Amino acid sequence: MNEAHKRDQKAISKYSSALMNNTKWREFFLVLSQQVARLPIEVAWVRTETNFQIAYCPPVSLLEDDYIKDPGIGGGPCYYKEIFAIRIVRKQDYKNPKTGAVSKSEKESLELLNDLEKLGQLPIEITDVHIIINGYRK
Repeated sequence: MNEAHKRDQKAISKYSSALMNNTKWREFFLVLSQQVARLPIEVAWVRTETNFQIAYCPPVSLLEDDYIKDPGIGGGPCYYKEIFAIRIVRKQDYKNPKTGAVSKSEKESLELLNDLEKLGQLPIEITDVHIIINGYRK
């Protein structure tokens, strides 16, 4: 086991339970990939759980059973168990093509929530600003 995996295991051991498993994360990314152009995401890793970073949803071809080949969210292969949480902004800027007026829209995030609901019960937290999918409970 290399040093990075040892650090991940140590970070993971401090949580009381895992809320997402490999299958749930993979299904989440499959749903999210259908909306990748519209919904930017942020990710927090188990080692830096309060530090969310801008990320890109990986294409379906890079999703493996227990890891993402090149996630665009970590700079190389990452295991699903390394993800502390994913955060998605609820209200996106929408530009009216006729008037050019910019407003906030929840349409995409509501569509995502409807699609995620079909996966069953997921550890989703909804705030005024974000949709958060939690990987662990403290």
